Amino acid sequence: MGLKRAMVIGLDAAEPVLCRRLMDEGKMPNLKKLLDNGVANHNLAMIGCLPSVTPPNWTSIATGCWPRTHGVTCYGNQTLGQALNIEEVNWTSENVTADFIWEAFAKEGKRSIALSYCSAWPPRDTTNDNTIIIDGSGVVPFLRSGIDYQKVVTFQEGDFPMEFIPHTIKSDNKDCIIMGDQYEEMKKKSINSQANMPAWAMPASVLGYPVSPEDLEEEAKSGAHEEAYRPSKADQIKTPLKNPTNWNFELPAGAKEATIVLASGTARRFAVISASDGVNYDTVTIYKNKKTAEPLGFVKGIGNWSEFLFDYYIVDDEEHQVSYRLYLCDIAKDGSSAIVYFSHATDMDNLDYFYPQAMGRKLYDEVGPLTQFASVNIRGDHKENDKLVFDTYAKEGCEWFAKASHWLFKEYPDWQCFYVHIHSIDNFQHWFVNETLPDRNPEYAYYQELIDKVYVENDKYIGEMMQYLDDDTAIFVVSDHGCMPKSAGDEYAGIGHIGSLSTKVMSDLGYTVTYRDENGKLQIDWSKTRAVARRSSYVYVNLKGRDPQGIVEPEDYHQLVLDIISDLYNYRNEDGKRIIAHCFTRDEMEYLGMGGIHCGDILYQLVPTFNNEHANVLSTVHHEGWSMQNLCIMGGGGLKKGVYIDRPVRITDIVPTVCYLTDTKMPGSVEGGVIYQALADFDESKYERGDEWAPYGRLIK
Repeated sequence: MGLKRAMVIGLDAAEPVLCRRLMDEGKMPNLKKLLDNGVANHNLAMIGCLPSVTPPNWTSIATGCWPRTHGVTCYGNQTLGQALNIEEVNWTSENVTADFIWEAFAKEGKRSIALSYCSAWPPRDTTNDNTIIIDGSGVVPFLRSGIDYQKVVTFQEGDFPMEFIPHTIKSDNKDCIIMGDQYEEMKKKSINSQANMPAWAMPASVLGYPVSPEDLEEEAKSGAHEEAYRPSKADQIKTPLKNPTNWNFELPAGAKEATIVLASGTARRFAVISASDGVNYDTVTIYKNKKTAEPLGFVKGIGNWSEFLFDYYIVDDEEHQVSYRLYLCDIAKDGSSAIVYFSHATDMDNLDYFYPQAMGRKLYDEVGPLTQFASVNIRGDHKENDKLVFDTYAKEGCEWFAKASHWLFKEYPDWQCFYVHIHSIDNFQHWFVNETLPDRNPEYAYYQELIDKVYVENDKYIGEMMQYLDDDTAIFVVSDHGCMPKSAGDEYAGIGHIGSLSTKVMSDLGYTVTYRDENGKLQIDWSKTRAVARRSSYVYVNLKGRDPQGIVEPEDYHQLVLDIISDLYNYRNEDGKRIIAHCFTRDEMEYLGMGGIHCGDILYQLVPTFNNEHANVLSTVHHEGWSMQNLCIMGGGGLKKGVYIDRPVRITDIVPTVCYLTDTKMPGSVEGGVIYQALADFDESKYERGDEWAPYGRLIK
């Protein structure tokens, strides 16, 4: 075909059924324009890989092969022979055992750009400058750039010592987020010798860390598991407001001052609250010290954001420029109190997640930093938190990605392959999709509208990228999986947690034996445990000779696997409902593109009503008006216009089709095929329709 370039826009968890409704309602006009002038399957979807979770699917979209081949088999990895409580971090190119499409382009001297794309970091070939990569190793943009945690600062008149309460480190990844401090904690627990390396330098592929069994059944009964999806962690500071003293310049009349500490207590800054009209207090201004009249920045008016504040923190005895923003949550008109949110701070001098690094410095100078998303529940008012996280993560996040993309195209006008990943849809659906059902929450309409708004912001990004759509450019808008709510009354099933050992079902069946330690924490008795459920979709036999604590004799392995599968199918929850939909042995899972050293002894999938938003059911499943389908809409040069095709599209078909359109040799590990039926020059008149089992018949000679 010989197109100049192709663009793959990845919208994490974008769900085709919802996209169709929003296009029909006029809320996603740009995606509709692409569809009306492009090509898609009738359901706007493609078949994804197993499990329906982020890392394996995005890796398949960038390699054109199934998890058995590329080696990424869940949110985290597990390697046969490793202790059964050890998790390996994914989101890294080092775990991928297949070739990426941008590596194929680089071999032909073609320019590729990967912007925040999962599994792209770090670059694996640094021998040429044809590949531009901005770290996508974490779903929160620029995971490794954080230098100071978000804070809620309460200012109050009075004479009392400043109080600082640090945030608690997030303990799980239920919502597909690994925070920077959480990554550091994993690093500390690492079983590998590289654990003394700084987090940004440590290869994630060597980061194996122990995970504990979860008391998820207790959380399910209390409802705490649902609340865990709503982000609510921040440092808390309470500091006294006083009359100003010892300032080297004049402050507004009636101003009041307070001291705050930032950067883990190493930076002291001064806040001044004042009244812009001389009567009603409405402004909070931050100063580096009392000598410099130029403030770092200010925020004015309740419910408003500041511009970026550019500050300097000391890191390893060196001064680093950092950026953060303020949000004015509340302020008393008489100036007696105020509440200000300080966003996560970004280390502007840490360029270790840009390749090449010089590009990162120039991007920051010309585009500016990205606001780290606000994940805090300030006063128990969830709608206030929803606004904060929407403003930063959805609205401004998509706006920044658009600005950064335009800048990258201007900086590298010879680009021929562009992969981008935006994660905001997935997180909002994790937090709120279960609340969109009328029989689960009386505010269901509010939550559905909130999710809809995130799709709208992502659609704006699509519109920005469609400026580049011409006869020499093809655009693919895709997702890694969809999302589905649990039915009312059906909570955590006791198996299928993506980030821990799931004990309830396997304990009920007698395969996993647990006990409480002296601290009351649930532990596994490996000397009595024959099998455990690990990650989203696997059961592992505790096999002697393979697993460090193995007790099952090799000659008993086959029958034990069959017994476990039989018992899983027969298992019923307290309501008498079946939980397990499908089970596959290691031999059988090969048929599904699974297997190898990073899969367990049994691959299982849940009945849809117990699905944990995603990860536990096949990508073709529909439930409660939602689906797990992967979005796929294609348009531009070389593709049909305004056409639906009957051919099932698979996640492994994207790379072959992009390579075909751009006349690029496919990576050697590709297992998918070109979507010929979507191509403008595919002449269906040469084919006669066959029986249902052969929808494209035979070639007419």
